Amino acid sequence: VIAMGKQIDCLFIGHNQGDFAEYEKKVREMGDHTGAFRDLNFNYIHYNDNPYTATAIFNLFYMNKGGNKPLNLGETFSAAIAYLGTYLDRRGFTFDYINSFQEEKESLAAKLVQDDILSIAITTTLYITMFPIIEIIDFIRRYNPGVKIILGGPFVSTQVRLQDSSTLEYMFKHQVEADFFVNS
Repeated sequence: VIAMGKQIDCLFIGHNQGDFAEYEKKVREMGDHTGAFRDLNFNYIHYNDNPYTATAIFNLFYMNKGGNKPLNLGETFSAAIAYLGTYLDRRGFTFDYINSFQEEKESLAAKLVQDDILSIAITTTLYITMFPIIEIIDFIRRYNPGVKIILGGPFVSTQVRLQDSSTLEYMFKHQVEADFFVNS
């Protein structure tokens, strides 16, 4: 496949904010003794038997009244993308980005098909499990199976710190399936 668009040294992919209730269910199924569940448990509340993030509960009670536009994490520009993009630009590399995976899937699919992307870096600042990362990687591979995927940031460094080497190797080779992992 020959790309017809611009050449991009690195495409950054920002946060994947999926269905929170489904995410909470998956993390809960891992066990309430896991670090992932303990971390997540501090970041939401139950209301009417449903889990809500702070943003979602705020929207439920305040923003949806009077036609106000709901708050959305995807509209906040990623500091990780700003920092990494600046780093690359200062060294003469080109970059592009998708700030919010869920909200910009159509744009991402077009870039993956039309542009000549040499690498993709997935930011992991807000992830406590691999589920959102795997969803992004599966999407990328569907549209551009040969692009090199780089994974780093807090999720990777936390896994390196917490997991033994055999678990880490299995997770990175057989579950997450990125091409490069950066622990820095």
